[in-house]
Amino acid sequence: MSHPSSWNEEEFAHFAPHPRFGQRPRRTGLNPQTNFFSGVYLHWHSPEDCRVSNTAITAKTDKQRQPTVAVTHYYDVKRLCRDCKRPFLFFAVEQAYWYEELQLPLEADCVRCTDCRSNARELSSIRTEYESLVTQEALSLEESVTLVQHGLRLVEEQIFGKKVLQRLAAQLNQIAEPLQQTSATTYESLRTQMQCLQLADYPNP
Repeated sequence: MSHPSSWNEEEFAHFAPHPRFGQRPRRTGLNPQTNFFSGVYLHWHSPEDCRVSNTAITAKTDKQRQPTVAVTHYYDVKRLCRDCKRPFLFFAVEQAYWYEELQLPLEADCVRCTDCRSNARELSSIRTEYESLVTQEALSLEESVTLVQHGLRLVEEQIFGKKVLQRLAAQLNQIAEPLQQTSATTYESLRTQMQCLQLADYPNP
């Protein structure tokens, strides 16, 4: 059953934008409420105070990943990004993609805006490469530079702390002379970045 909209698009003008769906809700005119007798089941992680009215779409329950109880409708829902603290929308069409195409479990929730999700994926890739380089006994100059660059980025993001920063400083000292000969600009950039981080208040781990 459809109800008059209780929201204005300008309410969402400050929300973090989604690269495909924008930052404002997508009106559908569909506004179901949980009703066990008629078989309407909504997400547990999308309570009524998070849902944007008149934005629901009907789920394809046969495509969901073996749910205990299938979710019959998805709403555009309001979220607050865990990382940057900006509000954003977890769109109904995005949920359909997560739970029906990607086959993610219905328990999976969206806790980051798209910018922070992209950043988290990038940091995960950087950390994987960094940890691979750390385990190698002999590194080329290029690999040593990559190790220092990745390590400094991870310290900036507070994934690593000052203990790692000390090891990175030692690594940079080891390659200082050959790096200055091949790329003085890269060396000065890394040294400046290192000095800024050494003056900052980072945790010890």
